[in-house]
Amino acid sequence: MKYLFSVVVFFLFFVQMSFGQKFHDAVVENLHGTVKMVSYINNGGNETITFSEDGRMFKKNWTNFSHDKNGYLIKCETILFGRKGITTYTYNQYGQIVEEVLKIGNGTCTVLYEYNIDGTVKKEIQKLRNDIINLTMEISYSYVDFDKHGNWVFRRVRIGEMSNIEEWRTIVYW
Repeated sequence: MKYLFSVVVFFLFFVQMSFGQKFHDAVVENLHGTVKMVSYINNGGNETITFSEDGRMFKKNWTNFSHDKNGYLIKCETILFGRKGITTYTYNQYGQIVEEVLKIGNGTCTVLYEYNIDGTVKKEIQKLRNDIINLTMEISYSYVDFDKHGNWVFRRVRIGEMSNIEEWRTIVYW
């Protein structure tokens, strides 16, 4: 019964926080609410992503966004290592991304997502495929701190058997 109650509370929270905007691009970054900007800091460097008041995402090297009738990002073009790629997204009934596929040249990167009960990403299975590479890796997440909107601001990332990498993000809301 406690589990069912948690699922209902999460669903109501998600519906209330995510449907005030026409577009829901923040879901791509596992964010909820009316986000204006998110900045990531991790061992690999920094990245800042901005969002318009209506929920559209602006990200370096991402263009030609396509949305479904409910405002969810389903396709965009990306530039990676100087080459154009197409990224597509598939969602579950809760509006969470379950599959992300990047096709660039003769290669494909597929990411499958699993979620915790609170809506945070529990695990990613990344599959990289081309003529030479056939690699699968698992990335798992543990969350340390959240802001008052329920978005994580500090987490640990485990890639395969590697030690934890720490990742922080600062979120600004409209």
